[in-house]
Amino acid sequence: MQEEIVFGVVHNSGISSKTGKEYDFRQVLIAVEANGVGSKGSGSGLMPKHRNITKEAYRKLDNCKAEFPLHCEVQYGFDGNDRLTVKDVKLS
Repeated sequence: MQEEIVFGVVHNSGISSKTGKEYDFRQVLIAVEANGVGSKGSGSGLMPKHRNITKEAYRKLDNCKAEFPLHCEVQYGFDGNDRLTVKDVKLS
């Protein structure tokens, strides 16, 4: 697990207006290091990044009574489509 700053979580579900297919996914917004990012590595500080998150990890964050942003430990893994996904969180 690695220490992360979590800004918030969101659950999106519905039917795509383009394809007519149902969608249902959860995401977490975390802070990542911006150092070295951008043109000629000009980034500094932190920047937001969306990551997919499992239902179980989403529930932990959504049900906690603490206010965002949160400092917590995040365990990453890959989903069935080889996308980096938050598999678990440990609240500090």
